[in-house]
Amino acid sequence: MNDENGLAGVELCIDDDKKALTAAEALDKALACAAGKPLFTLAYTPTFCGFLKSNRLNADGKLDTLKKGSIIPADIFELRCFCESFELRWVREGETGRAVTLREEETDGQSEPKFFKRSGQYILWGKGDEQGRLFEHRVGELPVPPDVSISEGKRACLTFVEYFREDKYGNMAWHSERLTGITPFAGAAAPQNNPPGG
Repeated sequence: MNDENGLAGVELCIDDDKKALTAAEALDKALACAAGKPLFTLAYTPTFCGFLKSNRLNADGKLDTLKKGSIIPADIFELRCFCESFELRWVREGETGRAVTLREEETDGQSEPKFFKRSGQYILWGKGDEQGRLFEHRVGELPVPPDVSISEGKRACLTFVEYFREDKYGNMAWHSERLTGITPFAGAAAPQNNPPGG
């Protein structure tokens, strides 16, 4: 079901896990949710922002990154684990943290949807090089997961879904966003509803 603005109707399930979790426990939960599907994880520490090579701890109790190094789980202050079907976000709160999972639920097609969604993409800085990285002199390098094939000189983007719901005044208000993947950038969509000669 779509509204008059072309937004697709959907049911959004937000699982706010009240249980305190460590970063490693949040990564395990994301792996369980993915159930074998390709999973991307962005990790943030005071000195690192990038993709993890794996959601599992290595023999030294650290997490390997795609930048050929590793990070200590205790240094992580935020995680975004995502695939096409869900996103798990974890934010540190003291020694542990809090995880929230966003996913869509099937609708019966009869009742009015509580949310409406719109898909989009964020173009990442840098162009692909021969080492499978995105590189830009201004911002340095961002190695991308090997599942994503970025040709040399080409760009990549994060894909996402935005969710909206009607507020008490009848306006469509932004509610939340969910990352869904990373793909080669195929080019911007053609502008819609342009007047002739515009």
